[in-house]
Amino acid sequence: MTALALLASASILLPAHSTPYSDARPPAVFQKDATVTLQLSSQARIDASCQAMFGKPPSGFRTNACASGHRLVMPNPCSYPDSDAYAHLLCHELGHANGWPPTHGDFDADGEPVKMPIANGDPKSERPAT
Repeated sequence: MTALALLASASILLPAHSTPYSDARPPAVFQKDATVTLQLSSQARIDASCQAMFGKPPSGFRTNACASGHRLVMPNPCSYPDSDAYAHLLCHELGHANGWPPTHGDFDADGEPVKMPIANGDPKSERPAT
């Protein structure tokens, strides 16, 4: 009887289906602030990084993100539409982490400052946009 009671209590503590592939929201005790290393990546890099940690996902599952210890591997927020306010916020801050200055100047696709047009034909007035 004691072994049966122990077995029954163990089944309450262990999840019925334990897998690293889940989109479940964690219990409140695990939703606290933390200092983490965040890797923002393309889908191809997410697949490679997460598979290196957990192996290939089961058939029918797709790895959108993963975590191990204090390392999070997440999609690059700049790939989400601007209508997603949280992704927009993260994309903005990621730009600063990648060298976009706090003055928020205009830059072309190569990261070069966009120059303002020459005013009144005076070449001295050409300056980077701010």
